[in-house]
Amino acid sequence: MKSISTHALFSSLPRPGNLSFHRVLSMIRRWFSTLPLSLPAGAPQSSFSASVPGVVAIFFALLTATTSIQAQIVVSETSGTANNDGVICAGANVTLNAPAFINQQQPINQLSLGGFVQTNLAQSFKPSANVIGGAGIYLFNNVASTVTIGLYSNLPNAGGVLLATGTASIPGSGWLDVSWPAVSVTPGTTYYLVFTGPTGQNVTGTVYNSYPDGQCYANAGFQSFPNFDYTFRVYTCTTGTGSSTYAWSTGETTAAITVSPATTTTYTVTVTNANGCSATSTSTITVNPLPTPAIAVAETSGAVNNDSQICAGASATLTASGGASYAWSTGATTAAITVTPASTTTYTVTVTNADGCSGTSTSTITVDPFPTPAIAVAETSGTANNDGILCA
Repeated sequence: MKSISTHALFSSLPRPGNLSFHRVLSMIRRWFSTLPLSLPAGAPQSSFSASVPGVVAIFFALLTATTSIQAQIVVSETSGTANNDGVICAGANVTLNAPAFINQQQPINQLSLGGFVQTNLAQSFKPSANVIGGAGIYLFNNVASTVTIGLYSNLPNAGGVLLATGTASIPGSGWLDVSWPAVSVTPGTTYYLVFTGPTGQNVTGTVYNSYPDGQCYANAGFQSFPNFDYTFRVYTCTTGTGSSTYAWSTGETTAAITVSPATTTTYTVTVTNANGCSATSTSTITVNPLPTPAIAVAETSGAVNNDSQICAGASATLTASGGASYAWSTGATTAAITVTPASTTTYTVTVTNADGCSGTSTSTITVDPFPTPAIAVAETSGTANNDGILCA
């Protein structure tokens, strides 16, 4: 995707003067339409820590809108081919941490869409959950800011009722989140977030109508800007440190649990905060079996072939099976090794399968020493008996 410099963008525009906010944004949209943007298709999710303590949120790639998100249980494990992916080997342990919950979010965009100096900044949206416990916006300028976010039933100048409000501070740019006691709302009904903050700070947003269930407002009288959206998010339940209760499907009630499932298992946790707001999340832990390693011994020394018992100086070939890769105690990494032990020796191989699961097997090669042959002579000829000297 082409990198966009907002400084270059704004430097190409006329000085504000009496230029309306709507006209500036229209010019921005026209300018953006000339860029050779390549938008990601089916971009993956990724997670990060929000500024509300203990909150984990999910965001989608740039310009990929979302209407309803449930944060995932945080999985910690080091088993299998990748850490923390929820796929483990039989017998491994997994730690599951209960999340907080975000219900809706706009994609993060580095375009500065509106400034608090304009006043009357607001964003409309339609919740898909029946409670809202907080909200957040993404700030553009790297300056310390204290911002208040209010949840309204309508715009304040249209008779809107203030349902909840929260204030928070941030040292620079990034997400600023506030929380409040959970407020009941009607899913699918339009509500409004109203933002107030310092005149030196701006709010990021998009000009692509990436959130079709709402729009942004700015300037005196909450001027309407259809198809434009601030970068925002709302929480269905926020769970600050020590303020929530947890109910796992295992019966445990701590924020984190450690499990070692024998087979693939789905775990569920219901988190309830101090305001009685509850939300549920699930996580499935997939369990892959361990390999069944084996060692075959091939040798032709001693009384019986392939019985792992050889004569000193003889060799034996050990061939491991049951996996995709092999690691021998000799340092070899091939499936088969040939050894010539001077004394009885035990060899160990670690076998790893395609799922990253490992098992070990051992084989002992017994080494028998050579015999010490002797010949006894019996004779009565000559001066001394049995000395091997005979008379003709």
